[in-house]
Amino acid sequence: GAKLSDVFGADNILWVEGKTEEICFPRIIDKVPGLSLQGTSVLAVKHTGDFENSKMAKTILEIYTKLSTGKGMIPPAIGFFFDREDRSKTEMEDLQRQARAASGISESRNMIVFTKRKMFENYLLDSIAIAEVLKSEGETNVSDAIIDEWIEANRWDKDYIKDKSQNIEKWLDNVDGAKLLDKLFNSVSETRVKFDKIKHSVALCDWLIEHNIDRLTDIVETLRGFLKKD
Repeated sequence: GAKLSDVFGADNILWVEGKTEEICFPRIIDKVPGLSLQGTSVLAVKHTGDFENSKMAKTILEIYTKLSTGKGMIPPAIGFFFDREDRSKTEMEDLQRQARAASGISESRNMIVFTKRKMFENYLLDSIAIAEVLKSEGETNVSDAIIDEWIEANRWDKDYIKDKSQNIEKWLDNVDGAKLLDKLFNSVSETRVKFDKIKHSVALCDWLIEHNIDRLTDIVETLRGFLKKD
């Protein structure tokens, strides 16, 4: 899925989950003191679902890593940063092991790192940020208190949370943030604003970068791990 224009002049590539991360991660890196892309291009993989099939995963990883380790035009991959989704610890470790085998790196380093929360959108669930983005779409009566009230009333909706234990401490890690935002935008705006996964996620991320970047600490530290010089 990479075009020559995406990689021209890049020293290496960090492959990420999707277009949202491709846009957001460089913006985060640009705003964090001491963090720099240093010639790294951040690109979305073509189909992250290809990595779900254990029989295909090693082959797919080989395509992404070997293609960018020879004398071709694609720069080397420094790693893959994916959403955890519903993967078990064993499934994530299997993919990490296959990635090391495909790239020939040591056991001490992981080519694939997963978000600690279910997906990137979970880090964007900030009521003030959501209210501000909705206001920018014309919903001037929305407030962070209204967002908090909606989330509290709908927190355990089965459409976006599978945790039947209703463990509040685990909720932010395990909720489907994208589905929740979709339903929240639709409900609070009375269907006037449809959640656009890329547009609105980027807007939420931009707000957090400027006003509450601590919400993105896990993401920042993972990116730092990929970009640090050995």
